[in-house]
Amino acid sequence: MKGIQAEIYLLGIVVIWGSTFAIIKGILDQIMPFTFLAYRFFWAAFILGLIFWKRLKNINKMILKKGSLIGIFLFLGYTFQTVGLKYTTATKAGFITGLSVVLVPIISHFFIREKISKNSILGVILAFIGL
Repeated sequence: MKGIQAEIYLLGIVVIWGSTFAIIKGILDQIMPFTFLAYRFFWAAFILGLIFWKRLKNINKMILKKGSLIGIFLFLGYTFQTVGLKYTTATKAGFITGLSVVLVPIISHFFIREKISKNSILGVILAFIGL
């Protein structure tokens, strides 16, 4: 029963993830990409601040530096994806995003010399077929 429940949850996540491209594409017909991103990041920061306000007291310079670096790359990723979505279809944007996830094991192999396991190769092939 747990296996079926996990499959249902996974299907639900995929449906939500996939539908966000069409939803955001519709939003971008109404407002500019950077306006949308400003709202998105403001509300995310606000909600996370409310949830984790006690932990914010323990932030030191090292955490702030590393978190800022990660945040810059996350912002760039969202920016490129959102601006790109303004100029292409939701289907193409979803495909490109999904393909980037599939390529992580391959990219890891070339950049950090990580050995690709048989399961990863099988996962890449099946995910690519699914896309």
